[in-house]
Amino acid sequence: MQGCVPGGNAPSRGQALGKRANRQGSDDLTIPWRDWLGFAVVRLQWRPADFWSATMTEFMSAMDFWAVVNGLKKISSAPTRARLEELKQKYG
Repeated sequence: MQGCVPGGNAPSRGQALGKRANRQGSDDLTIPWRDWLGFAVVRLQWRPADFWSATMTEFMSAMDFWAVVNGLKKISSAPTRARLEELKQKYG
């Protein structure tokens, strides 16, 4: 989070972000920074600086890949040639 200075306008730990966070009855929009940082440091063996410099896409991709490598998630296989032909016939 570039530009966030301790004691500045940044939300405190666990505080919900965005306009919807202030509405009554809104969904819980807290971001689990502490859990994600812990996962990055312990499971992915990243340094905290690596976590904070990663984009959300990079971090989520790393988490997904870790789950695949550790057998918690399967990668969907590419469609077969027969399936591609079937889709081509159906949709042109």
